[in-house]
Amino acid sequence: MFWIRTSFYQAEMYEQSKAMFEWAIKNNSKNVNALEALKSVNEILAFPSEHNSLFEVEVETIEAEK
Repeated sequence: MFWIRTSFYQAEMYEQSKAMFEWAIKNNSKNVNALEALKSVNEILAFPSEHNSLFEVEVETIEAEK
């Protein structure tokens, strides 16, 4: 599966590549190749080197109707 992730990267499809590397890390946090590749793509996309959108917490505020 690593070739699919790197194919996105080589095709300069960085957002798709980032998502694939993030999932690889979520499935195996010790995957050194995916960790290094994610750092590289994060740099290209101007994210912090350790950024992984799968681990972000999004809070949605819902207001009650009056």
